[in-house]
Amino acid sequence: GERDWGPRLTPHGLRHAYATAALETRIDPQIVPQHLGHASVSTTYDIYAYVIPELETESDNKIEARLFGK
Repeated sequence: GERDWGPRLTPHGLRHAYATAALETRIDPQIVPQHLGHASVSTTYDIYAYVIPELETESDNKIEARLFGK
């Protein structure tokens, strides 16, 4: 579902909202850490790991559908 970012964002909150939204919308994972100033993709994924299970489940479902016609 869509996240409620609230009526006011702090600079940190805006950064967090951008990173979460970017990962959820499947922006190239190499771009997000560059925009955030992280040294590597793994740094970004460590911080935003809670988003990853959702992405993995969706990816698994797409692969299963492709392989088994579901």
